[in-house]
Amino acid sequence: MVHHTLSLLIKTVVSGSLFLLTVPAIATPIGNEQYVFDRAPRIVRLTSNFHQTNQSGDTYQLVISIPENAGAPLQAIRITQPDDQEAIVFQSDETRIFADNSATEIAQVSIGGTENANDLLIVLHHPVQPGQTVTFYLKPERNPSQAGVHLLGITAYPNGKNSPGLFLGYSRLTFHAPNGR
Repeated sequence: MVHHTLSLLIKTVVSGSLFLLTVPAIATPIGNEQYVFDRAPRIVRLTSNFHQTNQSGDTYQLVISIPENAGAPLQAIRITQPDDQEAIVFQSDETRIFADNSATEIAQVSIGGTENANDLLIVLHHPVQPGQTVTFYLKPERNPSQAGVHLLGITAYPNGKNSPGLFLGYSRLTFHAPNGR
């Protein structure tokens, strides 16, 4: 009897654990259909294929990790640029997004500018769940003409209706003039 009860308990726990792995994250509500992250997503890296100024055909790779205990899935990101640097113009229709190194692309609901022409807002059709990593492939029209460090501010938005964003910080890209300076 004890063995049967213990066996049943183990099956229930294992079944429940598998069920929890497949259920979307339950976001932390703050009211009015808004949610917040319990733990901040993290910028893993921002890289470019080419580091030369004025280079066309480049692709920037932005990788964001959503921790297991984030408390909410990632619904959108906003990329901002400081006003005192040359703006990078993105080809929003060329943006591609993949979760967990998957070959399956994540569709966007919308992508494009905002009230600030130097911003790029990417809203995902399906939120990226906690415990996953998401990679954004961003295509600039061309790299900046000025050599040096260029900053991109990254804000993450949890799912929900007008949920407040969480500023993750600045990530940098460095560009060099063709002569190496």
